[in-house]
Amino acid sequence: MRPELIFYKPVGARSLKRSLAVPTDSINPPPPHDITG
Repeated sequence: MRPELIFYKPVGARSLKRSLAVPTDSINPPPPHDITG
């Protein structure tokens, strides 16, 4: 296991998943219902 993964593990899976979701949302355009909504 990589050191950075061990460091982030105590932070919580939710926080790690959120930090991973940020660049993903930036790359993927929001769905049409999000734009209207």
